[in-house]
Amino acid sequence: LDNFKPEKACKVAKKIKEQFPHVLIEISGGVNPDNIQEYLCNYVDVISIGKITSEVKYIDFSFDII
Repeated sequence: LDNFKPEKACKVAKKIKEQFPHVLIEISGGVNPDNIQEYLCNYVDVISIGKITSEVKYIDFSFDII
């Protein structure tokens, strides 16, 4: 479930689990370390936080061969 508000994500996850109990449900999009607890729900198996990799500052290790 991508880019759902916390309450809506839990409601949708519950409906999916009721019909398909063996389906793995992941929430992502809009989740960050500050709001992750809002997304905790008995029907959600995985919560992904893209911010960990998408906003990382990088170091340029490239070099030119002359």
